[in-house]
Amino acid sequence: MNKLFKRIIRIGITPELSLDRVDEIKVMNSIKVHGFLAVSLSCVGASFLLPEHARFFFVLALTHSIATVSIMLLHSLGEHRIAKTIFVFDPALLVTMILVYFGTESNLQYVSLILLFTYVFIFRRGDWQDLQLIVIFAVLTAISVAYIHFGRISLVKLTFEEMDTVRVVVYILAFTLSSSIGFIMYQNSLSRRRSLESTIRVSMRDATILQTISANMEDGVFKSSKDDGLVYVNQSFVKMFGYESVEDILRTHPVNLYPSKADRDSLFMRIEKSGKVANSLLQYRKKDGSHFWGRVSTTKIEEEGEEFVIGTVTDVTIQQAQDEVIKENEQRLREAQSFARLGNWEMGVRSKKMTWSEQSERVHGFKTNDDENAYSKWIRCLETVTEKEVDAAIAHCLLMNEAYEFGTWYNSPFGERRYLHYICLYKHGNQDQEDSWYGTVQDITQQKEQEQEIISTREFYHKVLNLIPIEAVIIASDRTYQFISENAIADDELRTWLIGKHDRDYAEYRNLPLDFADERAERVDEAFRTGLTVRWEEKMQTRDGRETYHIRNLVPLKFPSGTGEIEKFLMGYSFDINDIKRAQMKLELNNKELNIVNQELDRFVYSISHDLRAPIASVLGLISLAEESESMEETGSLLKMQREALDRLDRYIRDVIDYSRNKRLEIDPVEIDLKNLIETCREELAYLPNYQGIEYFVNVEDGVSITTDFLRIKILFSNLYSNAIKYADPKKKSFVGVTISPNGDGIKIVFEDNGVGIKQEYIPKIWDMFFRGTSEGSGSGLGLYIMKEAVANIQGTIAADSSEGKGASFTIHLPNLS
Repeated sequence: MNKLFKRIIRIGITPELSLDRVDEIKVMNSIKVHGFLAVSLSCVGASFLLPEHARFFFVLALTHSIATVSIMLLHSLGEHRIAKTIFVFDPALLVTMILVYFGTESNLQYVSLILLFTYVFIFRRGDWQDLQLIVIFAVLTAISVAYIHFGRISLVKLTFEEMDTVRVVVYILAFTLSSSIGFIMYQNSLSRRRSLESTIRVSMRDATILQTISANMEDGVFKSSKDDGLVYVNQSFVKMFGYESVEDILRTHPVNLYPSKADRDSLFMRIEKSGKVANSLLQYRKKDGSHFWGRVSTTKIEEEGEEFVIGTVTDVTIQQAQDEVIKENEQRLREAQSFARLGNWEMGVRSKKMTWSEQSERVHGFKTNDDENAYSKWIRCLETVTEKEVDAAIAHCLLMNEAYEFGTWYNSPFGERRYLHYICLYKHGNQDQEDSWYGTVQDITQQKEQEQEIISTREFYHKVLNLIPIEAVIIASDRTYQFISENAIADDELRTWLIGKHDRDYAEYRNLPLDFADERAERVDEAFRTGLTVRWEEKMQTRDGRETYHIRNLVPLKFPSGTGEIEKFLMGYSFDINDIKRAQMKLELNNKELNIVNQELDRFVYSISHDLRAPIASVLGLISLAEESESMEETGSLLKMQREALDRLDRYIRDVIDYSRNKRLEIDPVEIDLKNLIETCREELAYLPNYQGIEYFVNVEDGVSITTDFLRIKILFSNLYSNAIKYADPKKKSFVGVTISPNGDGIKIVFEDNGVGIKQEYIPKIWDMFFRGTSEGSGSGLGLYIMKEAVANIQGTIAADSSEGKGASFTIHLPNLS
């Protein structure tokens, strides 16, 4: 309960209030609480004694309760003046209400005197407004009481017994209020006395502490008057000025502590003008005449009508020397920044207020002092950076807590175009200072222009190397690729990836044998080691399996670097020699074919010379016999033998003609009527002796057709039928069969007979020129050779299967030719 009462008493008290105001609020709250209890209890008691007036007493208690709550609420809101006004006039209202209701016979008007004395005591330290409230209260109360008394105003008429009861209640209330107010005043006085004693004790303790600090601190502490000089100094002050004791320096006139009297007079003029001097740099003189720099802070005070100056002096001679060095370094820094065109800047993140150093202003071309639009002007001058990008950069610095760099072309207000490089950091502010974005800016226009010139030159040479119809690369001394032309690698992604990598990386990427990379590495090492051009031929395979050929060259180059060392590179270039290689391979193939043709020609000439002379010699011999013969029968037999020899000669000549036409004529694809062609080829051989004794079968499936060279396919069927008829077995019932069926994008031909057949060991040789598997018959040995060459010319294949005495079978596959 006691804690609750104390909390109520302290309602409205805040740390910034003065001690008098705190006491005033505590007394007012305490009186209102006690008054509330006294009035409430008095009204309750009076209601029991005078029940017919209980409603009036309830209104009194309610009015006082509302006034009490209002005062507490206004105190808590800081409205102390209004609360004080209600505090003064609330009791006056209650007294007036009771006097109007019961009349002045209730003697309640004397309570007003108690209240008046209470207000005078409470507000004795108040201002004129408090005095005005007390006067108004006294005047209004006196007028009200006089008016009610002399006007004999009374809303109710009480009996003598009832009036006595009211007077008793009033006396009890007056006694209670007087006692409570007296007790509160006593408690307040006691509290203030205790507080004052505590303050005195604290002050004495603080004085002891200050005296101890003064005696032990390094700064010199002094107290002085303008006319009488020093009256107090600590030991640090004595040491600082080089004196032996406190008494020694106190006997010295203060003028002796300054290089000149004018310096002291100037200091005191400043103290007189502003009442104090803070951290002012002055030069002082020691007892031995040497000088030192000190920073003085002083305040003017008044004691018993006399003015004094108290303060401290700090020896900053070393610091001053350091400051001089710092100033010199700062000057050098400004000169270096000016030379490097480097400036400092800072910008408020929220306000966008910009602050630039002198060099930064020169770099940007305008000043930010008192220019509210400096930020907008700066943004407009940035050529490649927008305001949104600047905000994003600020957010990056805040989020990542790291420096952010960017460069941009800048168009100054005077039309000068520069390239500026910014380094930015984020700095958190405090309660009095907002967050800021700060850093450096450097004008690197000359460097940027040189870089662009270098880039332009490099792009020019890259373009030249890309346009030259050769493959070009540049290899650094660490064996990595530094440049690859588009002709060397057409794939942009692969070309970019390979920069900075080795041939082994390329081989692994392309799934090439590592021997390929090792061979290249050996060539590169050889070029670096010998300093001579290395050249070799290289065969590669493309992704689609094609083989390509190149002549590779590595030319050593040397360039001086920025550090004075010699950098070594290899300039690699190569030529595509696929056309040359194909021509060479074709030439070699042609030479090989020419050798084969020459060999065939030798054999052909030999065979022709033999095979042509044999029939001719036979005919000549038979003619001689016929000339000597006298028998017609014998002559007829000789003529028949001559005819047979001439037939052999004719067939031989036709084979030679077929051979020549197959070698010489171009392929002419046409659609072939297979059945008609087969019948024609067979009927052309009807003159052969065995033709009539053979049964012929032809089976061509429906829908089968072929587009190919007519001459070659005719040679094929003519030779097949010719051999089958010539080598038919007279001991058997002979047959020849042809079956043709579809085969992919072409046809399959199966040609078979039941003739004398071919020995198994002869089958690989039957395709050779002039080979004869039997001495029987009159063949030239060219038929099967010409037939195979004809099939090869129309991109077909032919295979034979035979056994001696069982016939032969030939399988031919022919494609359609476009």
